[in-house]
Amino acid sequence: MSESAVIQRLLTQCEEYIAVLRAMRKVDLAGYERDKALQWQVERGLQLAAQACIDIGDELLFRMGEAEPETAPGIFLSLRSLGFLDPDLADSLAACVRFRNILVRARADLDAAEVFRHWSHDLACYERFCTRARDWLLGRGAPGSPTVP
Repeated sequence: MSESAVIQRLLTQCEEYIAVLRAMRKVDLAGYERDKALQWQVERGLQLAAQACIDIGDELLFRMGEAEPETAPGIFLSLRSLGFLDPDLADSLAACVRFRNILVRARADLDAAEVFRHWSHDLACYERFCTRARDWLLGRGAPGSPTVP
């Protein structure tokens, strides 16, 4: 599978995760707090979407000939330093990934309101990142951003 095809597949997966998470947004915080099954679904969906973004970012850095950062949040900070991501989006994605690390640990004391807040906020970050990555793959990068090798 070509490097472009790998990124395309990851983008498609991430966009599917986003669509499913959006479709589930039919409850308010109180309804979310009462529904354990929904909480588990949302937590897993957020984890998968964040992981897809990590994998996409890692592949992009590889395509740009850059070294892999030591941490997952570092992927987005590296993409920022290359001019690929604007600072706000890079910082937001790094925060999303830090929260993913909390989800991965599946802590019993996970705050439902915090998960709900991420559910409300993170999807837009993931969408912006997917759009940016897809534009780059299609050669429509922003002026001054890294070029497709």
